Amino acid sequence: SGNFISAVLSQMWNHMNIAVSNAVKDALEPTLKELKPVSLHFVQLDLGDVPIKTQNMFIHRVDLECNIGDRIEKHAGIQIDVDVVWDGNCDIMLQATMSQSAKVTFGVKKIKLSGRMHILLSPLTTELPIISAVQYGFTNPPDLQLSFSGAVKVLNKLHIVQSVLPSVIQSALAGVLVLPQRLVMPMDLGTYDFLDTYQPPKGMVRITVVEGRGFRVLRKHLLNDIPDVYCEIALGASEKFKTSTQYDNLSPSWKESCDFILYDMDQKIYVQ
Repeated sequence: SGNFISAVLSQMWNHMNIAVSNAVKDALEPTLKELKPVSLHFVQLDLGDVPIKTQNMFIHRVDLECNIGDRIEKHAGIQIDVDVVWDGNCDIMLQATMSQSAKVTFGVKKIKLSGRMHILLSPLTTELPIISAVQYGFTNPPDLQLSFSGAVKVLNKLHIVQSVLPSVIQSALAGVLVLPQRLVMPMDLGTYDFLDTYQPPKGMVRITVVEGRGFRVLRKHLLNDIPDVYCEIALGASEKFKTSTQYDNLSPSWKESCDFILYDMDQKIYVQ
């Protein structure tokens, strides 16, 4: 159960709302302003009164090894794996600038976010406060859904709202809060050492794309179109590997491989 963390977040939510809103604005606005052909900027950003909830919590001890120069140091830690779920009734307004005279305002009225987060308490010491640092982040990119309001129909023609904005948010999350990225919060500055909190990869994973099946001819008005097929593979938030394109092929065969760095045994493989 994650009720304990949920109760803490509920009591902190008024403060978290302001802090997280400011962090989101600082992280996203530079990228949104550079979007083409329409730039975006925040007019209002309020995450609402519905706090983030946690559930399905699993706590276990981890023994960590870290190579420092020519020696191996071992550290004990506690890892908390928990599902983070948020169905927020936020009040977010953005303005899209298509030209100096053409500006459109639209809103985000709901955000749904869910994902598995790990919280690592490590290294543990024999002196108070016992925990040297807290690290936290998502194991895999979280699921994200946005519900829009306002002049969405105008912007949908430019594919800004439903495609670009969610991808910008996902990219920003992956850059700071999805493995291999973690946020680190030192608990004891007297004993905290960045090298002690560094978590090396678990190993390497080689994925081979062998073949595809089940593709169909696309029916068009006058001609039938045999698809050009390729495959994209990702491990967690890693950069996607793209196979070669098999043109006019309903039964493509690739036998192409790519190596990924594995940071957690619960990282997912994404195939598209």
